Amino acid sequence: MRPTLAQGRLLRLMRDNPEVYLQRSQYGKTIQFSIAGNYKMRKKIRRQTGEALEKAGFIEEWSGGRTWENGYKISALGKSAIENWKDIDFEGDKHGEAKLSHRQVFSALLIAFSEKHPGWPRRYICIPELVSDQIDRRIDLFVMDCWKPYVKSSYEIKVNRSDFIKEMKSPEKRQFALSISNRFYFATPEGLISPDELPIEAGLIEVADDNTISTVVEAPYRDAIPPTWGLITKIFRSMNGDK
Repeated sequence: MRPTLAQGRLLRLMRDNPEVYLQRSQYGKTIQFSIAGNYKMRKKIRRQTGEALEKAGFIEEWSGGRTWENGYKISALGKSAIENWKDIDFEGDKHGEAKLSHRQVFSALLIAFSEKHPGWPRRYICIPELVSDQIDRRIDLFVMDCWKPYVKSSYEIKVNRSDFIKEMKSPEKRQFALSISNRFYFATPEGLISPDELPIEAGLIEVADDNTISTVVEAPYRDAIPPTWGLITKIFRSMNGDK
């Protein structure tokens, strides 16, 4: 059985960093997997990825002797599964094109932020394609959390590597998004870019083939500048369906 791209990347991380292991935790009926063993690499991973690795035998149960040191480490089968992988095999398909379109990634984000608890008002306000009132820049998706402390996040959608690489060469393009939001994310199909390719100010959201989303890298929090009245006007117009 050949691992998927996301599985292969995680196996490589565990192979190249022997101290790293996967922790499995359960809260009620919710099962979560997270990377542990190295605080710099600690993050949550998709439950489906962790369960698939366990089912395939690519990871095995492990205990380090201390009460908190227990989980899964890469198995001999997991190492052999990626033994013949080349660097390019961990980078997606040879053309760098994604399986999901811009519209599909955008729709998955909207669905995720549209969820609401019964009896509670909607938590998030989503503004698609928010355009600056001062410069020729726009944000694919601007999201405001209506719960305190009212965190504002910007999402830049990338569905092919060439577009992402081009973006990395022009950091000024995301200054507008960075200035008015507390967190900035790239939203991509699963496996399109590697977390170590991200600029320091950005986080990473991945959308799987089944349209589920996961936070691969949490974006650092920054203070945002107050919006101008011109920008507020554009937000209200967007909410009314006007450009």
